Amino acid sequence: MQPLVPPDLPTVEHAWDRIVGACAPLGAERLPIERCAGRFLAEPVMAAEDSPAFDLSQMDGYALRFANARAARSDAPVRLAVRGRVAAGDPPPPPLAPGEAVRIFTGAPLPVGADVVVPQEWTRPVDDDGGCVWIERVPAAPGGFVRRRASDLRAGETVLVAGERLRPGRLALAAACGRAALQVGRRPRVALIATGSELLPPGAPGRAGAVRESNRLLLRPSLEAAGARIIDFGIVGDAPEALAQRIAAARACADLVVTTGGVSVGEADHVKAVAERLGFERVLWRLRLRPGKPLYAARCERRGGPPVWLLGLPGNPGSVLTTLWLFVLPVVRALQGARDPAPCRIAARLAAPVEIPAGRRTYLRATREVDAAGCVRVRPCERQVSGSVRAVAAAQVLIELPESGGRFAPDASVTAIELREP
Repeated sequence: MQPLVPPDLPTVEHAWDRIVGACAPLGAERLPIERCAGRFLAEPVMAAEDSPAFDLSQMDGYALRFANARAARSDAPVRLAVRGRVAAGDPPPPPLAPGEAVRIFTGAPLPVGADVVVPQEWTRPVDDDGGCVWIERVPAAPGGFVRRRASDLRAGETVLVAGERLRPGRLALAAACGRAALQVGRRPRVALIATGSELLPPGAPGRAGAVRESNRLLLRPSLEAAGARIIDFGIVGDAPEALAQRIAAARACADLVVTTGGVSVGEADHVKAVAERLGFERVLWRLRLRPGKPLYAARCERRGGPPVWLLGLPGNPGSVLTTLWLFVLPVVRALQGARDPAPCRIAARLAAPVEIPAGRRTYLRATREVDAAGCVRVRPCERQVSGSVRAVAAAQVLIELPESGGRFAPDASVTAIELREP
């Protein structure tokens, strides 16, 4: 198959380097740890102390010296004197003397001299005043049912690094390290502008030649899930002056301006010219991508702060979906200091045959399933034209296919981008 685009257009990888790779973090803010869920860490987190801070019991039972009861069997139990009890939250008891045991509960500190915990199910009381216990069985070796000091965290150890996303487990880890507040990347302000005189807002009465605008509703939830603060500038028609006013207003209050439509080669495609008249410097226009070839990227320096980025997406929903996940969301993550802003890629196998032309990296909207063997199988949606909103709604993944094109048989190994936050 012959390429359908000039070979000198940049590849997806080159475009990534020039756009996402050029984005610097916007800065950081300090927040209470309870408000940091989903944010990107802007500092390393180190353990303030050992965890556990002492040897502790994993079971309710008896703490003792392994050597004192190693021969214990149900038919030949070992009798030990019980010297006191210790529960979680109590201070460590006095050191243990040979031949003694301490009644202990889960989470309680072991006395010095004890090196094993015998679960209470492996014991029985002596028929006297309760001051002794029969040990009928012990763990196989010293250390049984004991959590050693610093077995989870060691004081001064770095457990989280800058750029990690603070999902619930990582927040819990930061709290376990003694942190009540964290430095996190500032959330970028993202302005949305839909361009096109043919567009109707949701719910508006229909008219001949009009198209109902849906791209902002495709963009907004995904951007917010990635951490963006949205400023919606609505719909603007194909009038250069009106578009200039809208982009200028967006530039004044946003870190990233995202437009849809108006970036191709038609007479009504004004985004590029208007943005550059306002002082934006072109970074890239068009690349070897299907759908989404007309993607436009530009940046505008601002005094005393980071540059404002503008990403002009094509107007068709399929192109918007592809460029959103390949470039817009990674930019939003990079502006927050994400260590790895890339989308979540997975290995999969095709569930149906595919044939594509050469010349551009192709992304097919697809559904996914997991077969009985645990393999992810991806099935292209029936409608692959970039104007299909139905295929966008059905898509769970984007199948990534090479510029070389060709035929791909069922069960062929492919890479897919999951349409979820990594």
